[in-house]
Parts: sequence; C-alpha cells; structure tokens
Amino acid sequence: DKFGRKKVLTITLIALILTAIGSAAAQNKWQFLIARSMTGACIGANFGVIVAYATEVVESKYRSLGVSLIIFTSKVGMFLTALMGFFFLNMIGWRWFIILVSINLIPALLLLQLVPESPRYLVVSGQREEAKKAVQFMSRLNKVPVQDNIEIVCYESGDLGNISTLLEPTFRKETILLSA
Repeated sequence: DKFGRKKVLTITLIALILTAIGSAAAQNKWQFLIARSMTGACIGANFGVIVAYATEVVESKYRSLGVSLIIFTSKVGMFLTALMGFFFLNMIGWRWFIILVSINLIPALLLLQLVPESPRYLVVSGQREEAKKAVQFMSRLNKVPVQDNIEIVCYESGDLGNISTLLEPTFRKETILLSA
C-alpha cells in the first residue's frame, strides 16, 4: 500500500530483465548465484503483487477463480520452461536459454503500462478521482456499465497492514487455504 501495485510490478519486471542479463553474463558461480537469487526474490515479489492486484480488481464472485487461474498459468509457464529446457538447452546453451525464457518480460513490461493502478491503492493513498477513473476504465474494458457518480469505499490506511486481520473469522479460511 505504500508504493502501489503498478509501480512495484514495473520495478520488479525491470529488475527481472536486468537479473536475466546478469545471469546470462555471469563470469563465475558467485555472480550467477547472486543474479539468480535476485531473480527469485523478484519473482516472489511479483507473484504476490499480481495476486493482490487481481483480488482487488476482480468481482468478488470470481475472485477465487481469478487467483486459481493466476496460479495455474504460472505452473503451466514453469512446465513449458522446463520442456523448452529439455529440448533446447543443449542446442543453444544455458546463457541463451536464460535470455530466451526472459524475453517475454519485455512485452509484459510494455503491456503493464496500459493497466491502471489498483483502485484500492489509489483510494488509500488519497487519489479518489484517479480511483474512479481506474474503475470506469476497467468497466469499459469489461463492457460492464458503471454509474458516473460511483463512490469507492475502502479501509483507511490506518486500518491496513495488521497481520492479525488475516486470522479473523472473515478471512481465516482463505488465509489457511492460501498458506497451505
């Protein structure tokens, strides 16, 4: 909630591109280890933010499906990467393989710029008009009518960030299922 979903995703995607280049250009095992460790940290941060963004913009009745699709597609991507490695790694070498599987980050970074910031983040950070514009953009994109005088309500920033909230009866089931 401090930086916004879009800014964190942009930073982690840029960092992923740079760590891929760093991994491919590594001259020894320590450089490679550092670059791949940073890649893993960026992937972890990226995944968490993607799930948070999706849960904030997907209609509540489809929220579980949306998160499930994100998880499923990430697993399919991992499988396809392993499959590509099986067929191409020996042909092109590990350095080019890292570059090959990282190329998709560039269009992802470009497409991210078309996506609005999370309306929830915009409200919490005091940007209510921008939040309304983001909701109206998403409603037009999804062909769902929304009123012009829409009021966006969200917890105030003082109420955010308390981890004990995740164990309250309202969230307990989802917290346990997601942490398993």
